[in-house]
Amino acid sequence: MNVTQLVAKLQKHLVVSIATTLAVVFFGLYAYRNGALTETDARLDESTQLAARLKTNIINATSLPEQVEALVSANAIVADRLVRSDDRAKNVQYFYEIEALTGVKIHELRQPTLPPQKGDAAQGMYMPVPYSLKVTGNYSQLLAFIRRLEQGSCFCRMLGATCGPSSSDASADKSVKEMQLSLNLDLELLGRR
Repeated sequence: MNVTQLVAKLQKHLVVSIATTLAVVFFGLYAYRNGALTETDARLDESTQLAARLKTNIINATSLPEQVEALVSANAIVADRLVRSDDRAKNVQYFYEIEALTGVKIHELRQPTLPPQKGDAAQGMYMPVPYSLKVTGNYSQLLAFIRRLEQGSCFCRMLGATCGPSSSDASADKSVKEMQLSLNLDLELLGRR
């Protein structure tokens, strides 16, 4: 079939040809518009979520100065309780002050050298400062010493402890409150870099 025959058939069925052409054109417009609406709906949802987040931020921003002030004061309190790993004299003095307050006797106090830290551990703001110490005293004095460490001016984490009768206390006839005990502690103080 050639072009002239096709045109003749279309002229013969003019209404059907026009209706079919319009249906194809309208279907194409509908498909194009439906795709554009989906894209527009996605942008509208994204804009709505952004607006909701901004509204929440604005509502929360009313108390922001008070929150910033609270964080700054909390950070200052934490900074006051940190030790410096290179300030050994001041750190050792901390333990001897607790010794004087509690009546125990520190026989051995060591700060092992810190191994160089690699990776993310070296990036942190805080670092543990390890200590090993041997303390003797009676039961209540040792408990007071441990409480002072836990509630003291420095952040302290006890890693291990062993307790037993002191080797210098040979008399077995003393009561538990009078008996001299030996306490070996491994602990860490929280320090700054």
